[in-house]
Amino acid sequence: MARGGKFGWFLGLIFGTLFGVLFAPRKGKELRAKIKDDRKKGRLGIAPLQDDLKHLGQQLASLARQFYESDTVQDIVVAGRKKVKSLSKDFVGEVHDFHYNRIHPLQDEVKAKVHFIKGKMEGGKRAINKAHRKLNEFAKKAKTSARIGKRAAKEIKHVMKKKHAS
Repeated sequence: MARGGKFGWFLGLIFGTLFGVLFAPRKGKELRAKIKDDRKKGRLGIAPLQDDLKHLGQQLASLARQFYESDTVQDIVVAGRKKVKSLSKDFVGEVHDFHYNRIHPLQDEVKAKVHFIKGKMEGGKRAINKAHRKLNEFAKKAKTSARIGKRAAKEIKHVMKKKHAS
């Protein structure tokens, strides 16, 4: 009994007894008699308890409704709604500020880097296309030179055969 101690235990006992007496729908003798009658009829003996629990539930619901509809609780609910609305506006403002002060500059930086990289890629594509064109020109010249070389070799062979034959 560290927290409430003996006083808390005693207070709980008093309130428990008080609420038990106030909310009991019938006396204990009456309840036991109804249960015995119910059991004699071949049932489980829960019908009286069901009725009592239903009655108790209705009373608790009524009390809860009265409590919620009381002016004090309504004032608290209205004040709570105002506070939530105020906090949500503050939160939305903070999120908005965070977006424009933190996220937006990062987005701009990323866009700039992407643009820079695209520009470099375009420059690279142009350089590759230029190199490809030069390679094609070189390949054409090499083929032409090879054809000329083959013809020259044939000519030289033909001239050499004539010189050896004569």
